[in-house]
Amino acid sequence: MQPDFYNAFCRHASDADLLLECKRWANADHLYGIAAECALKALLQIQGISFAENCTSSDRKYWVHINKLWDKYLSFMQTRDACEISDTNPFQNWDIAQRYAHEDDITEQTGREHCAAVDELRTVIEKARINGVLP
Repeated sequence: MQPDFYNAFCRHASDADLLLECKRWANADHLYGIAAECALKALLQIQGISFAENCTSSDRKYWVHINKLWDKYLSFMQTRDACEISDTNPFQNWDIAQRYAHEDDITEQTGREHCAAVDELRTVIEKARINGVLP
């Protein structure tokens, strides 16, 4: 299977919105993190970063989850004409292992903060789509 980060972003963000609406904070928050990661990987991919198994070691540094990827993308932006995102990493308090946490450990506020960050990425992705760099 070839990764389709743009499609995965759309799918995960949409599902996260539904879960947030149903007050399922923990699962919504988890999917917002996955969605954000997919958005940034889609943007990196159009800038030439490979996510193929045989990619260079310099590309592999982007094979991380959103809590680390946000900052790596910010560094990447400084050297290229990449799509701009907030200088502050809104996912530094998110971790892939949270999927194992008790649902009461994830608050509505955390879910809504990550939703807002994904909304920012929706705007960035939409601009990239309008500019013809994403389908």
